[in-house]
Amino acid sequence: MNFEPIRRAFQPLFGLERRETVSRLFYAILISVIAVDSVMIPVRLWESKGALTPTIGILIILLILQFLLLYMLRRGYTDFAVIAEISICWAAITFQAWSADGVRDVTINIYFLIILVAALLTSWHYYIVFSVMSLVAIWMLAILEARGLRMAHIDSPLAMAGDLTAIFVLLILLVYLVVNNVRQSLDAVRIGEEKFRKVFHISPVAISITTLQ
Repeated sequence: MNFEPIRRAFQPLFGLERRETVSRLFYAILISVIAVDSVMIPVRLWESKGALTPTIGILIILLILQFLLLYMLRRGYTDFAVIAEISICWAAITFQAWSADGVRDVTINIYFLIILVAALLTSWHYYIVFSVMSLVAIWMLAILEARGLRMAHIDSPLAMAGDLTAIFVLLILLVYLVVNNVRQSLDAVRIGEEKFRKVFHISPVAISITTLQ
């Protein structure tokens, strides 16, 4: 039985330049999260009229942790910082959903971003783990609410619109980063092919290709 397609499917996404590419993407993601978080905190404080709600507490803790992870990334602990970021965000979203609207909470949509980041910056093993964990969390919230074991606390329409805006901004930034990185990779491949073609045609020594592998 040929396991080569399965083996290739579970290989890291960015190949030989993975560490440099992951560091660059993760740095941009951290800066984006810090920027969005810094805007969300005063907005939430304004909505709650200065009261420190659980959501605001989560946002403040997340902001502090982003700076710590940024420091770790600069020190070279890229893989650990990525896994820590994904785990922290997943735990924060789960706690937020539990303490607020449950399965109806708009922040549940961030699970999709977390899974996408796991697929881009880690191995497929973490992608599968966080996908399963997210599905389990969603169903647990739904089952507990259906059985009356927890009550949902519905946010105001303005708060929900603010959360959705933050999610869309993060999604747009993530899509831009991925597309831009793919474009740079394709340009690097094209430049490499052009250099090889010039060497192949200009070289005074005969060159031949005997195999494609």
